[in-house]
Amino acid sequence: MMRKLLCVLMCFMTCACATQTTEETVESITYEKPTHTSTPAPTPITDPWIVADSFEEMVEGSGLKFTELTDVMLEGYEPVQYRYGDQMLEITYQNGDSTMIIRKAKSASEDISGDFNPYGSEWETTLTDYDVVVHGKGGWTYANVLSWVAGDYSFSIDTNPGQSGKGANFNEIVDAVIQMVADEVPSKSEDEETEAETTAEPETNAETNG
Repeated sequence: MMRKLLCVLMCFMTCACATQTTEETVESITYEKPTHTSTPAPTPITDPWIVADSFEEMVEGSGLKFTELTDVMLEGYEPVQYRYGDQMLEITYQNGDSTMIIRKAKSASEDISGDFNPYGSEWETTLTDYDVVVHGKGGWTYANVLSWVAGDYSFSIDTNPGQSGKGANFNEIVDAVIQMVADEVPSKSEDEETEAETTAEPETNAETNG
């Protein structure tokens, strides 16, 4: 009987010690509340373009000079949308399923078309003393992107963006290109006249009182 009592007592003491050790272990563990960092919302990109209701509103809003191009200059293309921004303007033309986008901006950038699609080839030509960079396929027959700088202004003509082989014939819209630079850049004759007036010696009175 005594032996049974002793065994029971020893079991009780063992369980008590185990319970105490477990409680001490639990008490020694500390839990930290997870910290959640909020990701800032991305800043929305502001569209620099404003849609205008008319050609006149576009020109006035852009602050640029621009002469409206005729459908003869653009081989049948007619305007369907006018847009402008700070010192820049854009006109979208349509001719059937073909699209032509013309841009002008006060910028020193050589290409303001915004069209970075790959085309078959790239070449340069000179028109009215300005270097015109052309991207397209098949030589002059399919010119998708034309870009050039004249004075403080950049220009571009983009036909059927991304559709290689469906560009415009450069020779057919050359009048439009010439007109686009004529508003801001004086011709050589005007420059020569201005220079002649500046360098001319003032007239002197050859008469003397005797």
